[in-house]
Amino acid sequence: MIVSIACVAHCVAVPLALGLLPALGLSFLANDALHQVLAVVVLLVAVLAFVPGYRVHHSRRVPLLGAVGVVMLGGAAFAPGLSVTLESAATALGGSVLVAAHVLNHRAIARAHVHSPACSH
Repeated sequence: MIVSIACVAHCVAVPLALGLLPALGLSFLANDALHQVLAVVVLLVAVLAFVPGYRVHHSRRVPLLGAVGVVMLGGAAFAPGLSVTLESAATALGGSVLVAAHVLNHRAIARAHVHSPACSH
């Protein structure tokens, strides 16, 4: 969830601060290669979050929503020739969808948790 929120914040802040990045020495944040690496990291974190969650709650909508978010982020990061506006919009929307999927995953896991006599909390 934290990675997805950071992604949304990054993708909203970069277009707004794009003109200031070189002056601040932060132009690497607008680099396509960085976005591609981050998209792969997001994919890995999503798999690590949604697969175990699905095994607990068996709700198909959670990994489906997560996959939509990952595909949007990956498409924005790897699609050649996208305008900055379209890339930023797809990335921000994909990140927001991914955050929503993480929230749903967390709630579904909490609802599916059954307390047994051996449970310590």
